[in-house]
Amino acid sequence: MPWKIWPYEGKLLIIVIGIWSILGLFILGSASWWVASKEMGDWGYYLKRQMMWCVPGLSLFYFVLNTDIRILLKISKIIFYFLFFLIILTIF
Repeated sequence: MPWKIWPYEGKLLIIVIGIWSILGLFILGSASWWVASKEMGDWGYYLKRQMMWCVPGLSLFYFVLNTDIRILLKISKIIFYFLFFLIILTIF
């Protein structure tokens, strides 16, 4: 869908997610550079890892935004149980 016909809330959501991601990278970099330098030998270790995982996350976000809502509703139960399973895996 072209950017011009997006509702205000949708545009705001994308802008906030972008700002949040960039600020999160800055905060992570400033908070972890010393530990990463001492433990990993590379001051940007955690920052590089986070940036590496930001790319698939933002790609998935873009894919979901461009998918028809009817298709997402059809597979929403599968997505819910898959994500619930991933949360359960973090316990163990």
